[in-house]
Amino acid sequence: MIVITGAKGFIGSCLSVMAARHGRVLALDDESRGLNDVQAVDNVHYVKHDCRGGIGEAVAAMALREPISAVVHLAAGTGSLDRPYEELVELNVEMTKRVYHDAVTLGAKAFVFPTTSLALGVPDSPYVRSKEDAFEWLKNVDERRIGIPLRFFNVIGAYRGRTEVRQREVHIIPTMLEAWRKGKPFVINGTDYDTEDGTPSRDFTNVVDIVSHILHLIYLKLNNALTIKPARDGAFWLGTGQSTTVLQMVDLFKHWWAADIEVEFGPRRAFDCGVLKVDQAQKILFEEMRRGLTPVWVGVRDEVSALQYGTRNTVLIP
Repeated sequence: MIVITGAKGFIGSCLSVMAARHGRVLALDDESRGLNDVQAVDNVHYVKHDCRGGIGEAVAAMALREPISAVVHLAAGTGSLDRPYEELVELNVEMTKRVYHDAVTLGAKAFVFPTTSLALGVPDSPYVRSKEDAFEWLKNVDERRIGIPLRFFNVIGAYRGRTEVRQREVHIIPTMLEAWRKGKPFVINGTDYDTEDGTPSRDFTNVVDIVSHILHLIYLKLNNALTIKPARDGAFWLGTGQSTTVLQMVDLFKHWWAADIEVEFGPRRAFDCGVLKVDQAQKILFEEMRRGLTPVWVGVRDEVSALQYGTRNTVLIP
C-alpha cells in the first residue's frame, strides 16, 4: 500500500488515481486547500486527516493487514511566496519530519518528498526557504536511504478531471480562465525579463509525466533497482528542459479555448523571477524513462477543459 498526503491537491489526486491502478492507496488530506475528488476511486481509501501530527494515527485506525511500502508526502503550506516563514515552518518543515519518522516506523521502503524549482530563482523567499530546509533535513537524517527527493517545476494538465482545483488558486491556467469568465484582464507581472518576449518563463511539465515518473521511481526503489543518479543537489529534477513564457501561454489559451482574453501588464512582484527550467545536464530521469514528454499545449488544452467542464473523462493522453 502507498500512503499519499495532500491527496486532494493537484498532483496528489492524479497520483492517487494512477497509483490505484497498481495497488491500494491510503489518501490523506485535511481539506484546507485541495478540492479534487478521490473518495469514489476504486482501490483508494480516503481519510480526512491533518498530517501535522504525522500519519501514524491514520494508518493505525485502518488496522491494515498489508505493509506500507511507500509514503508520498505532498501536503504542504503554500500561498504567496512572501508568506511569513514562521507560518511555514510547522507546515513544511515540522510536518515533514513527523511524516518521515512515521514512514520509517511503519517500515516504508520509499519516502517521496518534493521541493521547488523556485529555489533556483528566488532562494530568499520564505516559502522556498521552508521547503529547502525540509529538503536539507531529509538528506541529513535519511540513514535508511528511503528518501526520494524531487524538485518540481511548473506542473500543468489534467488526469481524469483532476487538475488545479484548489482554494485560493494563484497558478497561471486557472487564473487565466477565471479572468476570461469574469471579463477581466489577465495581469502579467513584469515585461523586462531576459526572455523571448520579456515576460517570465517556466518549464511547464504535464502532471501525467510527473506522476508516471514518481511511480517509476518508487517501483525502482522498492525493487532495489534505483541506479539513476539524482541531480547535483541530491534531488531528481522533474522538468522538460523547455521554457514557455507567460505571453506564449496566453496564446495557447486563446488557441485551444477559442476565446479572447485581455492582457494587462503590471510591475514585478516580490520574489518574481525570469527563467526557470531544467538544464540539459539535469534531464537524467526523463531520459532514463525513454518516452516522449507531453507538449505544453496538451497540458493547457486538458487543464482548461477539466476546469471548465469538470468531467472525469478529461484526459487526452494515456
